[in-house]
Amino acid sequence: SEHPLEAKKHLASAVVETYHSRAAAEKTVEDWNARFSEKRLSDAELPGFPAQTADVVTIVVDAYAKGFALKKSRADARRLIEQGSVQLNGEKLRNPTAVVALESGQILRLDKTHALRIG
Repeated sequence: SEHPLEAKKHLASAVVETYHSRAAAEKTVEDWNARFSEKRLSDAELPGFPAQTADVVTIVVDAYAKGFALKKSRADARRLIEQGSVQLNGEKLRNPTAVVALESGQILRLDKTHALRIG
């Protein structure tokens, strides 16, 4: 019998292939594996976010809004930062008031499932 996670992957791939194409299904599986199974965000297809300089809370609130159309309050952003969820190129950003300069090519991870490529 197949492991439940493998069954979910096959089902998701079949759905994408039905509505798009086999190539799109294969690309989606590769992206999912890189992003979630292997934690290789640098190889994953990530939404873009403009380079800017601002305090970490402002960056997080803007990143959720522009990258994922999600509204996060400044308090939510502060909590994520203080918990160590927010990372820039793998380095945790724990000070909500710190001013950070985002540069092209960096990866900003907001939580377990949301990440953006700067540029």
